Amino acid sequence: MPQKNGKRRKALPVPSKPRISEYRLKKWYRLMNQPIMDFDCGTLCAPDNDGIAQCCDKELTVPLLFHDEYRWQRKRSSYWKRYPKSEREEYDTEEDYACYCPGPLKCDRNKRALVCRTYPFEPHLASDGSMLGMTYIFGSDQHCPLIGTTTYRYNPDYLSRSMEYWEEVFKVFPEEREHYIQESKKVRRAMKRKKRQVPLFGKPGEG
Repeated sequence: MPQKNGKRRKALPVPSKPRISEYRLKKWYRLMNQPIMDFDCGTLCAPDNDGIAQCCDKELTVPLLFHDEYRWQRKRSSYWKRYPKSEREEYDTEEDYACYCPGPLKCDRNKRALVCRTYPFEPHLASDGSMLGMTYIFGSDQHCPLIGTTTYRYNPDYLSRSMEYWEEVFKVFPEEREHYIQESKKVRRAMKRKKRQVPLFGKPGEG
């Protein structure tokens, strides 16, 4: 699944038949085109990182694009490029390519990858696979200042669209639901040890 840093699986041969249609990719890009909050969250971390938002810093993050997403992007422009061959084995997965863009100073928001639009959230699932809401991507390699906080209010429309997006991803990649069931269990165990609740946003049924 496309994510910045960590949680990668072993790379496998790329299937010849696309798993994500162009129609579905366009739909997902429209779906995830809402702002995460009412201000640019990059202003929280950029001042302490040479003016670059941490999630846009290629020294800190590795954007992963679905194979079909990358090929679709390349048909439109050369905005996204794959990592050099010498580095692909380290970052590429069975579903994703490690890629890079021109950087924040030349950011074209319409060409942002899905990982750029969903970060720093991931779905949090119950043991039966049902959606409990969105939570942060936790991990020692995550640098986003939003992660772990409950200070900020996120766009409800963005959160509901995120859950809709992930449910669609699970239809295309059923194995990803099982992956996130297991990841969610790990998060709950980690939070329990810290005597904390998992921060959930956009719970199903919330306005």
